[in-house]
Amino acid sequence: MTVDSNSSRPTKENAPVCILVVDDHPNSAAMLARVIGQLGPGVTPLSAESAEEALSVINSRRVDLLITDLVMPGVTGLDLIERLQKLPGRRPAYTILMTAYNVPGLKEIAKRLMVNEIVSKPIQPERMCRMIIEAIEVCGFNPVLPENGGLRQTDAPGGGRTGSESPARLPE
Repeated sequence: MTVDSNSSRPTKENAPVCILVVDDHPNSAAMLARVIGQLGPGVTPLSAESAEEALSVINSRRVDLLITDLVMPGVTGLDLIERLQKLPGRRPAYTILMTAYNVPGLKEIAKRLMVNEIVSKPIQPERMCRMIIEAIEVCGFNPVLPENGGLRQTDAPGGGRTGSESPARLPE
């Protein structure tokens, strides 16, 4: 992998995309990281249980996509994103903010902090995977991903759900 001299971003030559999931509920972060890992060798999922742990990860390695919970004890997801704005070359190329709460003014704050998407919890893992695939394309990364984006046939749109099955959801 080569790195663009102006940032810590990989050039677009099939380098794995590093995705960091931050959630104070360890099971949520780990489960989402496992789901993201199913996208294949083109992604490297990591998880952190706090903003402080996320900052440590980001200071030690390149992170291309950040998925963070909004409400966490101590440093919130918005605080984390704001701190990343001040770290040269460490800001992820794409940021997704997850929340189970309706916060007045959140869209305006997120826009100011250059958050790409706000997602309401609970979220279906398959939907998150599709969002990640779209983010990878928007950012111009070119990792090796399976044809169906790593989704099982039954998870892909029109892929065989009968309607009686309940899709898995990430906890709030």
